[in-house]
Amino acid sequence: MRTVECYSGIAYADRPTAFRWRGVRRAVERVLAAGTTPAGKTFVVEDERGEVFLFAYESRPDRWRVEPSCTTGKRIA
Repeated sequence: MRTVECYSGIAYADRPTAFRWRGVRRAVERVLAAGTTPAGKTFVVEDERGEVFLFAYESRPDRWRVEPSCTTGKRIA
């Protein structure tokens, strides 16, 4: 499985739906923010545990970067 599963309508990666973090699949409950950069798309998401992650999709070389966010004050294990 890819690091991030996403809904793709007209273009790839319209909205992330799930991701793998430290070997565990987690569902995306909400997309808190979305944007684009010259390299690709970015998302801030809240998962099923209420933890917030930053996603960045780089169209070249076709890869996802997933990082925990410290904006909630929760510790992400």
